[in-house]
Amino acid sequence: MKISLSLLIITILTVITFSGCTKEQTCTVTEKDGVKIYKNNNIPTVEKLGFNPVKKFTINDDAKNENYLTRFDTDVIGVDSEENIFIADYGSSPKVNKYDRNGNFITTFVRSGSGPGEMGRIIYLCMKNDTVYVADESQTVSVFDTSGEFLFRFKPEGWRFQLKSVGTNKFICSLLKGKEEQGRVLITEELAITNNSFQTIKVLKTTEYFADDRDIPATWMYASVSKDKIYVGTGGDMYYKINVFDHNGNLVEEVYKNYASIMYSDEEYEKMTKYLDKTGQAHLNKKNAYKKRAVVGVYNDKYDNLIVHPAVDTSKGNKDGMVLDFFSKGNNEYMNSYLLKTEEPYYQCDFNTFLIFYGDMMFKFDSDKSIIDVYEY
Repeated sequence: MKISLSLLIITILTVITFSGCTKEQTCTVTEKDGVKIYKNNNIPTVEKLGFNPVKKFTINDDAKNENYLTRFDTDVIGVDSEENIFIADYGSSPKVNKYDRNGNFITTFVRSGSGPGEMGRIIYLCMKNDTVYVADESQTVSVFDTSGEFLFRFKPEGWRFQLKSVGTNKFICSLLKGKEEQGRVLITEELAITNNSFQTIKVLKTTEYFADDRDIPATWMYASVSKDKIYVGTGGDMYYKINVFDHNGNLVEEVYKNYASIMYSDEEYEKMTKYLDKTGQAHLNKKNAYKKRAVVGVYNDKYDNLIVHPAVDTSKGNKDGMVLDFFSKGNNEYMNSYLLKTEEPYYQCDFNTFLIFYGDMMFKFDSDKSIIDVYEY
């Protein structure tokens, strides 16, 4: 009888430990089909975050400099093992600038043309194994070493963007394919893991939509890659959700946090339209852009903590900067939120301000001013 009672007590304690992250039940944990599910409410478990970014320097703040970059976004930056920074010009004149970790210019490489080391307008840059992958709008990928020396090039099938390195031998990217159907262009978008030759290994998610029904928030991939996991943002009406995969593309965790869906204001719709006009893209179909996507940014800090940038209701203020929700590594428990203040009122929907984390550096892009502020934290 004593043995049975002891086993019962141990079982109860195990269930209590597994079903909640804290005594206050700020996070409950369950498991289904081998996938751990973490459900967080909005109660912080840490009084104050140890996240204190300090601005160190600004890149590309002199428009008269011969190495000035006319335009860029988060798809065109990489950092090598020595923390040198590589940034490609997303404008009409292709080039890649290399800076040291203090923002000092080192060299530039890539030029317009069709010969070795030459290309058309750059659409992404990605760093892997101290090798620089740069693709142009023809989807031809040119590969360079970190000194800017051209190595080789290849042209994979399909149209890729938002390429990120996964370990030493894989990438993750959005892969677009189009075909005509019923007199319209049907777009198939895959969130795919590929090998180093860009051949698809596994598709994590597939979305289909007609080109004239496009919705900007639905066509962007919000994902981050840590040392051993891939984090992909999604959402719902009462929560937002991060799907967590291992580097082989197996779903291992789901992280939830309470969230109420938010509608776009007319002002925000106008800002999205202005962005499309500025970048020469097709007009947005307003009937599809009524509700904000819950997750508009996913990152990992130097400790591999998960950071989520949720959409906010700007009709109630909330324009002072970017809200960042921090979740602890290991148990995916919501720790607290941090407001990264911006000089101008912040609207995520105008696509002017972006973040990227590399090691202990945080890059804040201002695509309107074509500058990057670099922080340490």
